[in-house]
Amino acid sequence: MDRCIRPARGGGDVPGSCTCARMREGEGCAAEPGTAETAPGVRTARFAASGSAGMGGGGMSADVMNPATAVTWGPFIQAAEAQYASDPGQVNPAAIKNMPAGYTLMRTIQMTDFFGPGQSRVFYGFVAVGGDPVNAVAALRGTGSKMEWWDDFHWDLVPFTQVPGGKVAKGFYDIYNTIGTMTPGQQASTSAPGAVAADVAREATAAADAAGVDPDALPLVVCGHSLGGALATLLVADLAANTAVKPRAWTFASPKVGDAVFAARYGSLSTVSWRIYNQVDVVPYFPVDVADAYQSVTTGYAINSLGKAKWSLGCAHAMNTYMHVLSPSTVPLDPACSQPRATPPPRPTPAGVTAQ
Repeated sequence: MDRCIRPARGGGDVPGSCTCARMREGEGCAAEPGTAETAPGVRTARFAASGSAGMGGGGMSADVMNPATAVTWGPFIQAAEAQYASDPGQVNPAAIKNMPAGYTLMRTIQMTDFFGPGQSRVFYGFVAVGGDPVNAVAALRGTGSKMEWWDDFHWDLVPFTQVPGGKVAKGFYDIYNTIGTMTPGQQASTSAPGAVAADVAREATAAADAAGVDPDALPLVVCGHSLGGALATLLVADLAANTAVKPRAWTFASPKVGDAVFAARYGSLSTVSWRIYNQVDVVPYFPVDVADAYQSVTTGYAINSLGKAKWSLGCAHAMNTYMHVLSPSTVPLDPACSQPRATPPPRPTPAGVTAQ
């Protein structure tokens, strides 16, 4: 069933609504903002007004979304994006710009664009450990170059060989297979491409040992924005299926990753998994294929930035917009995405009197 949400004021449909992409009921514009979904067409509770907002999200069940907890992971993604933007040529930085306080950089994450003549390694994220109680965080940035956008648009479905069951977009799969990690600042420490799950699991286990806690009890959060959200989804599936750690996924503006079989397989593997999407952001509704084979993974949580931020492709998709809508009292909106103030009408003046 196709349904559409239109803006409260103004003319046509919002880009990203059902006029721009066909959606199943329960996804995208058919969902009410602030509503969680356990499966397409099935809604569960609204966001939790209380509960743990700690870095590990303790005390939360998989079907209760706490915006305060979601917002704690945004700065890690923003740090990865800021690091790449500050020096795209720095593949393995020794430190991360704007790393959240109390966290230590353990590994950097690299990938290779699979299309084009250069195919050079680029910085894509990091693994950090810290917090109180201690936890591990793997953060993946969003698309940062024209080449990466081109990678994104390879939508043929191929098997995800790391986790049998279902197919995923070829572009995401090919990128994921190039991902490796490095010891920060040491250029000769590259791990084998495709070993990222083992590397992340090893760092999480080492952090648990150092903190004197059971590795099974150490929260490992995998978070990503845009393309980083799609890659985070693959990483969570890989970790859950092939390592002893129990990852928790928090993705923002992630595109659809694979078909219905993959979505079901992912749902059976993940424990805490939140896919946060803005109803007027076009990216979460892609890929769009003729056969309508793609399906979003659980658990979707809809927000809507209309009336809270200026609508544009960039503002609707921006990580800052997502965080501001989730927590307007603690995350200021980027001024570039602030809504223009309405110009008041001129005051009426008596006939024959010149307005001053």
